[in-house]
Amino acid sequence: MERELDIDELLAAGTDLQRLSAKEKRALLDDVREALAWLDDNEPGKKSGEIYETWCDCHEDLEDLAEDLEDLL
Repeated sequence: MERELDIDELLAAGTDLQRLSAKEKRALLDDVREALAWLDDNEPGKKSGEIYETWCDCHEDLEDLAEDLEDLL
């Protein structure tokens, strides 16, 4: 069974990365990568408009969070 990932919760968890243990950072990174894969699989077909802009913003925020986590690990 696939578990649901809440992208807003992932981004909120990334606001204070210094307080997380290495194990928690790795788990968060795994979740962020899973969310990115889901977004990639569900990219809007139309490459313009509000839905696509929201998709882009979310994807970029998750990519930034993944990079931050990788830098800390």
